[in-house]
Amino acid sequence: MNKDMARILDATAGNRTIWKTKEDERIIFIDIEAELQIPPDRIMNCVQTNFEGKQFHTIIFDPPHKVGDKKESSIFSTPHLTEKYKKWLPGRTIPVYYGSDKFESILELKQFLYKAGKEFHRILMDDGCLWFKWAENTFSLDEALDELEGFIIMVKFKTESNREKLPAHPAYWCLLMKNLNETIKRRELDEF
Repeated sequence: MNKDMARILDATAGNRTIWKTKEDERIIFIDIEAELQIPPDRIMNCVQTNFEGKQFHTIIFDPPHKVGDKKESSIFSTPHLTEKYKKWLPGRTIPVYYGSDKFESILELKQFLYKAGKEFHRILMDDGCLWFKWAENTFSLDEALDELEGFIIMVKFKTESNREKLPAHPAYWCLLMKNLNETIKRRELDEF
């Protein structure tokens, strides 16, 4: 399917578990993980894409919220639905993969959020929207939003988990818009 005209980007698609439709010509699904049960349209790191500037009117960003897991050590770090986790996710055919194996420290995760925010600011249209999901597994929503410079918070709401067996951490969806009156500061990695 040719998606050259797509104006919606899922920047951390995982197994597309948030989507009712898993395929749409208007949406480009990218992920750095190549071994997903539902492969991304493009294997790409969202902190450095090859998209044109101001290409998307909407970006969905549901990054890892947890750090330090080893691959296949939990349902948060397992891209495929294994027998081991079917008991945790009864009736599911697609695993809930959160990429918690991608970062070893809070510092690495904060650096990732900052770099992703800079790239989203570049590829998002001036009147575009960034939908950001954050669960407070590792640090607070306010700390996460601090890393997304150049955006204004328009909407913020708390979501409830329907997974009773998973650890409960407050989770939020935020709608952010580009702040056209603010220049993104260039931070060095040692400033985190």
